[in-house]
Amino acid sequence: MSLIPKDDGRNAGDSGGKKWVRLSTDKPALIQLLADSTTVIWKHWLPQALNPSGKRGTSIVCPGGLKGECPICKSNKNLADHTKEGKKHNDYLRAQKRFVVPVIEFELEKVCPSCETVYAASTVTCTNCGTDLPEKGTWKPYSRLLEGARAFFEQLELVLSATTDIDGNQVDVKSIPILLKSKMIEGEGGVIRRTTVPIIQQPLKVDISEVVPLSIEDAYTIYTEREIKHLVAGGGLQGIFDARKDGGEYEIEEKEVPQVDSSDSLSYFQ
Repeated sequence: MSLIPKDDGRNAGDSGGKKWVRLSTDKPALIQLLADSTTVIWKHWLPQALNPSGKRGTSIVCPGGLKGECPICKSNKNLADHTKEGKKHNDYLRAQKRFVVPVIEFELEKVCPSCETVYAASTVTCTNCGTDLPEKGTWKPYSRLLEGARAFFEQLELVLSATTDIDGNQVDVKSIPILLKSKMIEGEGGVIRRTTVPIIQQPLKVDISEVVPLSIEDAYTIYTEREIKHLVAGGGLQGIFDARKDGGEYEIEEKEVPQVDSSDSLSYFQ
């Protein structure tokens, strides 16, 4: 079993309105893998782009190799080859490797017996009709994606590889519920960062036979070259979303990037 693909390469369901597992120090996440290997994607962090919340900074998936060339990778190549600063140039937008795997996320919920409104397990009374909710919640499986850095998945793989049944045989990694608990720790140089610890759990009595893995390719928004230039120039995501929703286009401020051999671009899936 290897969650990290040896070549770092490529390898729909009900998500409950969310596509990704949200790791938080406030609430552990209970998941179960739907694949025994991760898929690699590359992301660029754009500090100048305006995100929907009105703040600067957002990450986008590098489209190179999937749906066309990446203007950021082409610009990076030019800066590295033809400027004194090279990769330290202010306009060099480094790509970060991320790992993704489809999972089931279990959420403890309560359903109102009168109006069937769904609530978190901590809720006592239905705010919709005033009916008292059941004392205990039930586990509901949702199909989602888990994304993380290499270090996280290497730790998860280590924990899973050491998990055996009563006869000492390694168990199917897709049959084990895993609790992901996050906490903030002080790292090297006093830097505070979040770390997530995987903890193996006992199997749940939940029917997951109809859960369908989410498509990784379909889950991520892939921006066009024109849209990426707009974001690099400090444009906003909301304008792109609105234009796509309306099926039209709007005026986008573009940032020119040098043309170089596209074969040097990082690919979305290697």
